[in-house]
Amino acid sequence: MGTQSNRPVQAEALIPVEQDTITFYGHKLVAVRLKDGQIAAVLRWLFESLNLERTGQMQRIERKTALRDGLIQVRVDTEGGPQTMPALTLDVLPGYLFTIDENRVKQEARADVILFQRECVKVLADHFTHKHQTLAPTPADATAAAVIIEQIADLTGVVNLLREHLEALLILPGQVANHSTQVGETRALVESLAERQGTTESQVAKIEARTQRLTQRLTPAHARAVQEQVDRIVRGTQKLPQPLTYAMVYGRLKHKFRAGSYSEIADERFEEVMDYLREELQRATGGEAPEQGSLF
Repeated sequence: MGTQSNRPVQAEALIPVEQDTITFYGHKLVAVRLKDGQIAAVLRWLFESLNLERTGQMQRIERKTALRDGLIQVRVDTEGGPQTMPALTLDVLPGYLFTIDENRVKQEARADVILFQRECVKVLADHFTHKHQTLAPTPADATAAAVIIEQIADLTGVVNLLREHLEALLILPGQVANHSTQVGETRALVESLAERQGTTESQVAKIEARTQRLTQRLTPAHARAVQEQVDRIVRGTQKLPQPLTYAMVYGRLKHKFRAGSYSEIADERFEEVMDYLREELQRATGGEAPEQGSLF
């Protein structure tokens, strides 16, 4: 006679207090935390990750009393709206995973089966445990974060200046001689910004907020004069051994005046900006241009 489970029959789907999607070696798993603190993995994404057929796997779980005791129905938020789905609690999930024979699954899924058996339960448990722990950053962490944020601010500022320059060219007929060069530099900087960002959207939002200082911006005429002078510098140094690019000029301009946009340069500093750009051109054409290298 088979052993009967003492687990009460679940009357309705449990509503979790928390639901998260966790990336595990390139696979997306959905897990929930219940009111009693238990964590459960939603089986749909587990089956999909290991390329397993749902019906056969559910029958395997239901045949085992211990596994059946950890099988629950939970309410899961999906793109199509809330749905009731089966899930296994973490206390029985290892037992289920070890019923899967890696030699009997498709070749491409074998390595994943072994990884899931070894690490999946720990990763899911650690995710919810660490999520609710507030750890003070070490000085090294704080320093690294500050460096990353500053790099993003630098790149964002130069991209802003290049975009403003490009927008001005596009609205003036006959001023697009260097259009392709500027587009290429802007695209390269944008891609560099994306690669080096490595931070959350909240960090980017803070950085953008820092660049929006309330100051009297350059007038449109003065902004155009600055752009024309930058054009002269780039054209005038194109044939030199160390030509200056738009990105280099705007990078130095940003650091000189601590501005990532024309809106951050006070109009009263217009002559100072122009004098600086004239000096840059004079140094470059006089053979005194700084060595070409990093903008920052």
